Amino acid sequence: MSRLLLALVWLAPLLLSAQTDLIVPAFTPLAPGDSTWIGAPVYTSMKEALAVEDPTTIYRLDLSRQRLRSVPDELARFTQLRELRLDRNKLDSLPPFLADFSHLELFSAEENELSAFPAAMWNWPQLRELHLGNNWIASIPIDIDALDQLEVLSLWSNVIGTFPVSLSELPKLRQLDLLNNDMTAEEQELLRIWLPDVELIMSEPCRCEFED
Repeated sequence: MSRLLLALVWLAPLLLSAQTDLIVPAFTPLAPGDSTWIGAPVYTSMKEALAVEDPTTIYRLDLSRQRLRSVPDELARFTQLRELRLDRNKLDSLPPFLADFSHLELFSAEENELSAFPAAMWNWPQLRELHLGNNWIASIPIDIDALDQLEVLSLWSNVIGTFPVSLSELPKLRQLDLLNNDMTAEEQELLRIWLPDVELIMSEPCRCEFED
């Protein structure tokens, strides 16, 4: 056996070990509050997400602009989601199984046909951002303060006409977007009093009539 061949035989295990060390480890299940999910891949279709062998390693899913009239049942398997976006679809309701997404930190369903807040959100104790702009939501739940980790609440272009004082009991709220809602000057002033340290985004006060 030539010296070159002997050298290759001797080096082969070392080269294989070096290649193994270069493999990037897959994302593993995270604990609540672990922010490293922000660096995880964003899956943008159910087909793409369902192709992943272990659904518990999917933390970010964006199903926006897919003309969905209902949320796919297959979504239920992704119970480790931290971020779920359903923007710009045709959704008028959300499924009960979303309550199983107990690690969710960001939920967005803007530009749909929803008439109420997600019932499942009371099971999202880590929720930091809730985006429901451009829907048909008429009221904010009185017990909204139960979402004690909420930092951003986006409700622009809805038909909200009442504003509960419980908004002032959200300890981490830093931004509230109520642009293009039906508000009087008195209601806006109350919000400023209740939320002196929160960035409030509001249109000029009015008492507008919304068309069906």
